Amino acid sequence: MTLSDFIGALKDNPYFGAGFGLVGVGTALAVARKGAQVGMVFFRRNYMITLEVPSRDKSYHWLLSWITKHAKHTQHLSVETSYMQHESGRVHTQFDFHPSPGNHIIWYGRKWIRVERTREKQMVDLHTGTPWESVTFTALGRDRQIFFNILQEARELALKQEEGRTVMYTALGAEWRPFGFPRRRRPLSSVVLENGVAERIVDDVKEFIGNPKWYTDRGIPYRRGYLLYGPPGCGKSSFITALAGELGYSICLMSLSDRSLILVVISLYENQVYGPLYKVNAGNFQAISINSVDLLEELLRKDEKFPSRGDMTLWTEYRDMKGIGYGPFTEEREKWYKLRTVLNKRMLHPKDSVQYGDVVNAVVTDFIKRIYYLRQMSPTGDLVSNMTNELYRFSLEGISSILFETRIGCLEKEIPAETQDFINSIAQMFTYSMPVVLLPNWTRNYLPFWQWYINGWEGIFKFARKMIDMKMEAIQKRLDANQEVAGEYLTYLLSNVKMSSKDVYGSISELLLAGVDTTSNTMLWALYLLSRDPEAQEALYQDVTRVLKGDRIPTAQEVNSMPYLKAVIKEALRMYPVVPMNSRLIAENDVVIGGHFFPKKTTFTLCHYAISHDEKVFPEPRKFKPDRWLRDGRTRPNPFGSIPFGFGVRGCVGRRIAELELHLALARLIKLFEIRPDPTVGEVHSLNRTVLVPDRQVNLHFVERQKTSSEP
Repeated sequence: MTLSDFIGALKDNPYFGAGFGLVGVGTALAVARKGAQVGMVFFRRNYMITLEVPSRDKSYHWLLSWITKHAKHTQHLSVETSYMQHESGRVHTQFDFHPSPGNHIIWYGRKWIRVERTREKQMVDLHTGTPWESVTFTALGRDRQIFFNILQEARELALKQEEGRTVMYTALGAEWRPFGFPRRRRPLSSVVLENGVAERIVDDVKEFIGNPKWYTDRGIPYRRGYLLYGPPGCGKSSFITALAGELGYSICLMSLSDRSLILVVISLYENQVYGPLYKVNAGNFQAISINSVDLLEELLRKDEKFPSRGDMTLWTEYRDMKGIGYGPFTEEREKWYKLRTVLNKRMLHPKDSVQYGDVVNAVVTDFIKRIYYLRQMSPTGDLVSNMTNELYRFSLEGISSILFETRIGCLEKEIPAETQDFINSIAQMFTYSMPVVLLPNWTRNYLPFWQWYINGWEGIFKFARKMIDMKMEAIQKRLDANQEVAGEYLTYLLSNVKMSSKDVYGSISELLLAGVDTTSNTMLWALYLLSRDPEAQEALYQDVTRVLKGDRIPTAQEVNSMPYLKAVIKEALRMYPVVPMNSRLIAENDVVIGGHFFPKKTTFTLCHYAISHDEKVFPEPRKFKPDRWLRDGRTRPNPFGSIPFGFGVRGCVGRRIAELELHLALARLIKLFEIRPDPTVGEVHSLNRTVLVPDRQVNLHFVERQKTSSEP
């Protein structure tokens, strides 16, 4: 039968005409469509190769330059501007054009390659406020050598631009970034020093570089330092530049006045050199540093009725400009005491925090769903990248659910625009805090940092004000209708307490900022430490599953039956206290500490990081040992050795909420997943950005646990 005869027979068939035939044809087309989709997936997996390079990778900027060279016909560009000011005062500006975010096609190695540059709108680097980017290369075939060739060629292109030149780097956030353009190498002969000095240093450096084995064999740290001293203009910087050119090395610049970079290291070093109590003079700042657990306890037990944090101008200037009230971190004296008395209710007492268990668990459930989604999207099927950002979103959603009594969408696939603006504003405010502190006030009219800093606060209060105003309107409507006003924390503040609206704005905003950083950073360090210690992770898993059988979700009360869970959080906070250094101003009375007399108005710096890493207080302080916190008969550490939430009446008002979030989230995560480190990340160190943050992007593998037959 020919095809035309077959079609004619179908036309005359009454069942086909009644619709059964159309159903069959539709089914056949659907099967064909599904087959095409499966075939395309099979083709992509087996006959296409991809390479993704995130913006934090060192090769990212090399590849942008390489793409620029090979994508000569692209019409969609973005610009990267750099400039350098010469010693003469002349400014040299350079514009580098790169393909803009989107898709670009390149012919390379006899293959067409699709290059996709993406920029995340929902994710930003919380240290610099810049959006995350990535470049993905896609090519036909199965030979990955083409990607190695591209990376090698991009590297050689970048090195060629620096060939014969000295590259300078400066610290920016957790990275070293190029500073200006590569400079022409300066010859040693151009620097005039005392006879023989330059030659002696060069010979010593070359001998050091050529003999690393001598140091290794003797267990001596392989490092060398030189102190170049003298008045300005005597040739110190010139000689360093010439020495780098002679050796073919780059130069990394770090300002010792930028205490945010090295505050933690300095506190440990000063503790060893100067002892437990010493005076620090840094410009206009003078303080007495306390590096001893005994002296810290003595000071805090002699605290005044209204403890003072000292100068909080950095946070109060914007409030004064806009007429916004102070909160629990910025208010002082009797006003602070009255404010804390109000804020403590429904939050600080353990029985008060229990009422938020269901709210927190709902947020944890959505966070776990997001973990599953991110695992599914990853190349390995279990990797979650940039945990800092993900935990920040989780923490912000959690604390907002309690303070604002509503969800703000941080854990959705697409974050609402106003919520994302709020997240960006927080990052912007913290990013530009340090320049605002270090630069004199007269620069505010000439440099942009002050305005950027203020814009960050604008975004923070704009969002907080909107959420608070919405709740106030809802309360007023219920009052107008003679209905009972029911709600949690914000409702309590607005309806049952005599607080002005500007006081509520100030307090809620400060609680929000503090709550996000505490939970997100502590959870990150806890997961990171557990990923590197399988034995501790297994002990935690057994502790949790002993209480939680099957798929049950833990309650706030059940956390009290998980001692190892609490010990893990305590140990993470000991090793990485959220705030590594704090201060106390003894404002009203003279005080004697350690047998030394100090007059009133003395500021003390409390070096929590140094104390929590003191081996006399915590044996093996650099080891992750949650067992040291267990109440099993062993000698427990001095409680003042680790006080991440502060002590006394000035302690953290949101401590119980933060602990509740940490305990519930970690218990549920560890029950579902085995946490493993990403070997490409390496060892993570901490940086001080007012709070301790990781020095690089942290990725973790969340390997789903298999249910055992004994589980119900």
